[in-house]
Amino acid sequence: VPLDPAAPPERLRQVMVAAGLDVLITDDHASARIAGLLEESAGSTPVLRVGSPRTGRPLSDSAAALRARLDRIGPDDVAYVIFTSGSTGRPRGVEVSHHNLEASTAARLEWYDEDPARFLLTSSIGFDSSIVGLFWPLSVGGSIVLAADVHDVDRIAAVMAEHGVSHVLMVPSLYRAVLDRVTQPLPSLRVVIVAGEACPLALVDRHAHLLGDVALVNEYGPTEASVWATAHQLRPGDSDVPIGGPIPGTTVRVVGPDDQAVPAGVAGELLISGPGVAIGYLGDDTATAQRFVQLDGRRWYRTGDLARFRAGVAHFLGRVDDQLNVGGHRLEPAELESELRLLHGVREAVVVVPHGAEFLVAHLEADGFSERRARSALASRVPAGWVPRRFVVHDRLPRNAHGKIDRRAALDLPYGTDSAGAGRSLSAQPSGVLHSVLSAWRHSFDRTDIDTDTDFFEIGGDSLLAVQIVSSLGDALGRTVPIATLLAGRTPIGMATLLGDASATGPTTGRDGAFQVVQLRAGSGSGPLVVLTPAWDDLFGYNDLAAAFPDDVTVVALAYIESLDDRLVTTVDELVTEFLPRISADVTADRPVAIVGWSIGGVVAAELADRLAAEGRGVRVAGLIDTFFPGEERHLWSNRWWKYKSLLRPRTLPAAVREFRVMVRRRVERAAGTMGRRLIIWAGGEAPTEAARTSVGGFPVEALGHPIVRVETPMVFFAASTTNPARTFEKWRAITEEIVVIEVVGRHRGHDSIMGPARAGRIAGDLVDRLAVEPRC
Repeated sequence: VPLDPAAPPERLRQVMVAAGLDVLITDDHASARIAGLLEESAGSTPVLRVGSPRTGRPLSDSAAALRARLDRIGPDDVAYVIFTSGSTGRPRGVEVSHHNLEASTAARLEWYDEDPARFLLTSSIGFDSSIVGLFWPLSVGGSIVLAADVHDVDRIAAVMAEHGVSHVLMVPSLYRAVLDRVTQPLPSLRVVIVAGEACPLALVDRHAHLLGDVALVNEYGPTEASVWATAHQLRPGDSDVPIGGPIPGTTVRVVGPDDQAVPAGVAGELLISGPGVAIGYLGDDTATAQRFVQLDGRRWYRTGDLARFRAGVAHFLGRVDDQLNVGGHRLEPAELESELRLLHGVREAVVVVPHGAEFLVAHLEADGFSERRARSALASRVPAGWVPRRFVVHDRLPRNAHGKIDRRAALDLPYGTDSAGAGRSLSAQPSGVLHSVLSAWRHSFDRTDIDTDTDFFEIGGDSLLAVQIVSSLGDALGRTVPIATLLAGRTPIGMATLLGDASATGPTTGRDGAFQVVQLRAGSGSGPLVVLTPAWDDLFGYNDLAAAFPDDVTVVALAYIESLDDRLVTTVDELVTEFLPRISADVTADRPVAIVGWSIGGVVAAELADRLAAEGRGVRVAGLIDTFFPGEERHLWSNRWWKYKSLLRPRTLPAAVREFRVMVRRRVERAAGTMGRRLIIWAGGEAPTEAARTSVGGFPVEALGHPIVRVETPMVFFAASTTNPARTFEKWRAITEEIVVIEVVGRHRGHDSIMGPARAGRIAGDLVDRLAVEPRC
């Protein structure tokens, strides 16, 4: 039973209870959320802790009992249980056998012409499509490439190129966003699979234009059919996007109300039969009997999906029942609606996906409803993909003759204006950059009630929408628009101001606009404050850390937007001087505060914390996340031993050869340049001055050499297990009286970065504990 550490704690608790786990397997660096569940399960669910690879500590004795059980497993036993949304308002587990899994994987070896050499896994382990990325490549000796953050589309595109990815599976909405950010060739890519939601025809054309030689396959199949049941290769010029024909060993049928097959072209419910059809629902014999049926001597699964056959292939038309599908996640609206009714002021709720839309809308009967509070509450209880894009408050929801909510009528309710825009009039149509910004926002959110002061996060903005907005705006303005301008501006007027619109009346432009305080978590007014210092780094890299803090913690980030200043700020001193007055008012002696920075941001954090302390403001701790000591940055970022060691594996010879060629070329170029200048000087000529390096790894050279003499603030150093040499810690210890070093398993950056969702909770949990402890007198 895979448990996603990034899932809300309440969801994980419900799954644990429903599964009746025999044992919970975790490690010493489990996230803060999982750690809370461990305390909750004490005495009821045995916990098997996997020892740290660096210590070599063996597994506990219960591992032997597990191995004994594994020896007795047969093909009809359960291989895994994936939990989907349940109509009863609780998660429902789908039991998939080893035989089901084997048949599903074997069908891939027959259907696809090319085996995956490197498969990019973008799915959460709690999502059924992860089964594809795990077992298919491993069954043919391929490699699995892990994406650290599936919402960082820029990074996903870069990972595909960097690691020579050959196969990838994504929901169409994510793949569309990735395609928009592809900036380099992907010669290794062979197959792109889209699944989980309807694939728009425009995406097929976009794929063909950018990656014409790469196969694009549309797969369809519920968890109950072991991930896939039909497939179809999409080609440019197609008039529609079918879900295709049955995969090897599988039979599909479209039936009418009498369970008899209907003629081609007639719509009906899609049924699936074959070795991939799962065992049933865990502990729910009634639901199993309803959905897994015997017809004509065969066992079939009723999908609840409406489809029709045309020209020998199936076409998906929608749902027969009320179940919804958003972003590849199936959910029973009853489960989400029961959560909505628990919100303050909500009397009744109905959740729909409007005709032609790809997002959830929650229609409510409520008094004193706050969308901001609703989003915050839901985020801690349901998966992120279940939080509705729109909340619309009505005096009364439509009902049928029996007084029940009329779900079909709710599909026709307007959703262009909701609680975020209700009660206020939109400003006059602006011009200039602000007009372009508003157009990009309204188009990306698909709503017309967005005004100049609408907050991006309060109306359900996420990283995919952020990418859509900046991409659309960049096309309109004819220049690259950094995502940081959206995070810093937060509103259309704020974003337009940061982009230099002289007609906008938001925050001041110019130099002041380059330094922004971005609120990533609202928290409470008197609760702990965490100040993040990304400096010249990417603000989105801190998202997982910000999300890992409890609700009462306020998290702000100090963002420097380079493109807005003609003269680049290159020193830590100047950066801190600019940020100091912007944050001083929030840092008070009676409020627990942590100043935290990752990489070069840690140098900024140490300097900022010390200056705030000098002003008499209470900073409990300066948190340094894998931060080099100034002048020692190459030891942190190069990490050559681990990089080369990772290449010493079977089937990685081509990658090792490429890496070796790059290393040799750089050394030859450097040696040739040095030799050339010496020959010119020897011949009596004047050698050209060697261009001074202005940046390393994208960071200003002047900042990397920032002198640090003494830090009085207590410090905690979160060190990635694969990077920092001992001398890094010793140098930091030499300039402070109090520093604690905590090792976090992972790398500085990359797919297993210590700032990823699975590890950020460890850092957040430790910082929260330190902020809760009163400072020593």
